[in-house]
Amino acid sequence: MDRRTVLRGIASGVAAPLLGSLVPAELFSWGRDVHLAIAAGQAASGSWPPSLMQVLTLACDRIIPADGTPGAAGVGAPTFIAHMLSNWYDAPDRDRVITGLESLDTFARSRYEKVFSACSSTEQDALLLELDREGPSHWFGTVKYLTIWGYYTSEVGVVRELGQWPSPGRFDGCAPYAPRVRKAGA
Repeated sequence: MDRRTVLRGIASGVAAPLLGSLVPAELFSWGRDVHLAIAAGQAASGSWPPSLMQVLTLACDRIIPADGTPGAAGVGAPTFIAHMLSNWYDAPDRDRVITGLESLDTFARSRYEKVFSACSSTEQDALLLELDREGPSHWFGTVKYLTIWGYYTSEVGVVRELGQWPSPGRFDGCAPYAPRVRKAGA
């Protein structure tokens, strides 16, 4: 079983009991709203330094790499994560993740004597897998969760990966109408 198959299963609702009080329709709706804000230029990485965004982008692309579809970075997951952490997470949780991302270069140096961005994709995977063994409460668990959420609420994640449009969770009465044109074979 490959990584995308596992992630597709998680996104399809297998992990629903782990999502707390939000139901999947609410998570899809909220994620969609963040992606729309990103597309409109209303959501950005804020005051995150470019070096931190680079590490986050590399980590996201190792969690969901590009193959037949764009990877996590290609659908804006790093900006999604920065927006969520900056605007929705409390300071201790946000700081825990930022400190963890900042420590990734030190961790890479301790294993491979080079910074995370200079590591090969195999080395980056090994580092992230080691962090993943710490469990969902570890800072990397938050990055992985937000990466999956950001990816599978993007249009690429929903339509091209999952092959479906999510059931509407609410009525957007002021949304502009545009007929949907289906591509052959879609």
